[in-house]
Amino acid sequence: MGLLLWATDVHLDHLRGRDAAKWFGHSLREAHPTAEGLLLTGDNAEAPTFAKLLRDLQAAFAAPVYFILGNHDYYRGSFTEGDQQALALHSPVLHWLSVSPIWPAPGVALCGSEGWYDVRYGDPNSDLMMSDFVRIEELFQAQDHSREELIRTLRARADQSADSLDCSLTELEGNKPTQVIIATHVPPFPGATW
Repeated sequence: MGLLLWATDVHLDHLRGRDAAKWFGHSLREAHPTAEGLLLTGDNAEAPTFAKLLRDLQAAFAAPVYFILGNHDYYRGSFTEGDQQALALHSPVLHWLSVSPIWPAPGVALCGSEGWYDVRYGDPNSDLMMSDFVRIEELFQAQDHSREELIRTLRARADQSADSLDCSLTELEGNKPTQVIIATHVPPFPGATW
């Protein structure tokens, strides 16, 4: 693979106009006519619209789009619904990196993980209130019960994301890549915590 473009937090649903995602895809293609793919690392749109907008973007870009989901991709929906929509999109031209890696160059593997925050490095007693807690169904329900239930739900989601990445890395073992790139929305490093 030659040139692979990368964008994050594009929030296609915030663009004006019905064909904004198509316009964005066409603009990328015009600016980079030799690009062989596009990597999106989350916050593509909100749950009710991200599938359609990613299809529109890919059709206009006219090359494969490799993506992961961010927290906003689950807004006005749930983790379960969002994951089901992403899985339904998964194909050679719209590739959900949480399902399986790709090989953009010989010896190079690209994997994806949503990288959900899990409060393990943060302060579990913080009174921080994120929009995620009311805009994602599972988090809204959990925080209604208790702060501890919210933390358990966040950790379970992070564990699921880590398990998915572990499966992708295990899949690579037989191929022995010389370089593994992990695309993530939320970096899994203590320094990225609040």
